[in-house]
Amino acid sequence: MLKAPSFDCVFNWRLEQENKLYDSLTDNTQGQLMDKQALSRFIKHYQRITQSCLTSLPDHVHYLYELAPDRQIIKLTTHKAEQKNAPKGQWLVFTDMDGSLLDHHNYHFDDAVPTLAHLEQQNIPVIPVTSKTQAEVELLRDSLKNTHPFIVENGAAVFIPVGYFDAQPEDTIIKDAYWVKEFCEPRQLWQSLIEQVRPQYQDQFETFADAGIDGIIAMTGLNVHAAARAARRQYGEPVCWHGNGNIKQQFIEDLKQLGAQILEGGRFIHVSGQCDKGRALEWLTQVYQDNSQESRLHTLAIGDSQNDLAMLEQADYALIIRSPVHALPPVERQHNLYISTHTGPKGWAEGVNKIIDATLHSDSSNLPRGNHG
Repeated sequence: MLKAPSFDCVFNWRLEQENKLYDSLTDNTQGQLMDKQALSRFIKHYQRITQSCLTSLPDHVHYLYELAPDRQIIKLTTHKAEQKNAPKGQWLVFTDMDGSLLDHHNYHFDDAVPTLAHLEQQNIPVIPVTSKTQAEVELLRDSLKNTHPFIVENGAAVFIPVGYFDAQPEDTIIKDAYWVKEFCEPRQLWQSLIEQVRPQYQDQFETFADAGIDGIIAMTGLNVHAAARAARRQYGEPVCWHGNGNIKQQFIEDLKQLGAQILEGGRFIHVSGQCDKGRALEWLTQVYQDNSQESRLHTLAIGDSQNDLAMLEQADYALIIRSPVHALPPVERQHNLYISTHTGPKGWAEGVNKIIDATLHSDSSNLPRGNHG
């Protein structure tokens, strides 16, 4: 709803509009309109109805935009009883994608669909936290019917749809249709560091920039459109390592000496800045908290590999998804930790259902301990 300051403003705006129309017409057509006195009487005829609407309607709309006399929007209010994005049950679910919500081999998430639908019905946000790019996550969100914020490139940036919260969070920029919080320098810096160490390692590795679209398809099994989205990185550079493990560790140390941060995911070495999924989770949780009526929100982080460690340690609850291709990440925490029995989306649904059901219907002492780490 657009709310005017008063009926007098409504009257003057409408009179101004009609007068402009009257003045724009020729003498031949002006006679078809009411004269200015008749128009004034016509508008005032609706004064009681308009004043009633200005008083009563604001309590019944989801979004109330209040206007100043110069027609500029000065305030947006979201009706709290209908606030779409206020988490229910004090829960935020932060999830890795590849190997966690998405199957490691085919990227399907069918086994998690009922759980995803249940969380959406409960107004519990599922927030993708991934090494993927903005372009990749946008496509996945469409498939998942997910409208919530998301975290890209291993915590390099948080993307919040404009209007998701009542006001733009502090320290964010507007980019495309998002409020964006950036934690990291752009991709070009990290590519330059890789080039500095390249002569020592020659054919031991290949970056996304080296590989191009065809090479990314070969590395990932993605189709050409998905590979093009994966190539559109903004904050870091993925590296596919071809050499042996000892040489890889020296490669990583050399890049660290130059100021890069290295994260090893399920498929790639990610070269980027001083950012991680845990820091991004902490920042976005605070934004949700600032916009919530709950006294305290609880967070669940879900992941399967090394690059998920920071958020698995940061969140109130952690769910580790078993991987078909690598060992469990070496998480240090011992409390509120669950390790799935199954892999991929089946393990995701299994763990989410058990953890959230246990805590919503009782207390954390009843968190399933059968696979506790």
